[in-house]
Amino acid sequence: MLMIAVLLLAALILIATWHLGTPLVSIIAGAPYVPSSDERVRMMLRMSRIQPGEKVADLGSGDGRLVISAAALGATAVGYEVNPFLTLRARAIAWKAGIGRRVDFHNQPFQRAPLGTYDVIFCYLLPSLMNQVEEKLERELKPGGRVVVNAFPLPTWKPIAVRDHVYVYARQ
Repeated sequence: MLMIAVLLLAALILIATWHLGTPLVSIIAGAPYVPSSDERVRMMLRMSRIQPGEKVADLGSGDGRLVISAAALGATAVGYEVNPFLTLRARAIAWKAGIGRRVDFHNQPFQRAPLGTYDVIFCYLLPSLMNQVEEKLERELKPGGRVVVNAFPLPTWKPIAVRDHVYVYARQ
């Protein structure tokens, strides 16, 4: 009887997590799921100046909005997300949108993401992680690569554009 109750509780948590979009895994992993508005996504895409054929990565891709939108602009787009429920959700949304083959989502932290081949990197992570992001970008981002950061700027890089707490950087 106890086993059935535990299984039912686990199923309810999974369903609530998927449905409500506030997965417990993200909170436990240290970064809550805070989706960007559609307007914010459009602004970030405009500021990134993505060109067809470019490679794009989103660190902390959440439900995949930026990845899917970048692919719709002709980019090859990849999301990195620690929350397995959000990764599954993003894949489902991409397939529903008809671009499931043009995007990829990895259930792994940004620290393990190989960034050396990307033209554009999107990032919406907590301020406490931005030093790590900056150090990784300094090691891996190719010359000419662009970084678009939502809300929390890179600690020492100087942005080339700023609008409503969206920061754009370019690697020299």
